[in-house]
Amino acid sequence: MKCNFKYVLIFFLVFGCKPNTGGALNVSDPDEKTMNQPLQTKKMNVKGLTLKEAVAKYGKPDYATEFKLEGVNLNEFRIELRNFFDANQIASEIEIKEITWENKSDSLLTAWYKELDKEWVYIHSLEYHKNDEF
Repeated sequence: MKCNFKYVLIFFLVFGCKPNTGGALNVSDPDEKTMNQPLQTKKMNVKGLTLKEAVAKYGKPDYATEFKLEGVNLNEFRIELRNFFDANQIASEIEIKEITWENKSDSLLTAWYKELDKEWVYIHSLEYHKNDEF
């Protein structure tokens, strides 16, 4: 029985191990891609765009919500909005639109807008991984 096991093992080693050169990634060339890598979309940049311009450029958002600064929980996800409003403004009824697009295969882009002269203007944006928890 020992001999049969050796022959089976040798058979699998010889015929079962074939070098995979077709899809190997050339480490010296960082631009080379394999077929297994996800396709990346171009990086979105909504900074300075009005909501209307951002939707025209990047399409309908995947998620949208509205809230008033007064009484909203400026949690870890929205905390940076404090950098754009003073305490009096945060206590006021300023309405915010929170718009989210799927940016790349693994990330989301959320942008916040406020109304100014009947136009929704950019405040701030945040790009983050889809699996991030806030």
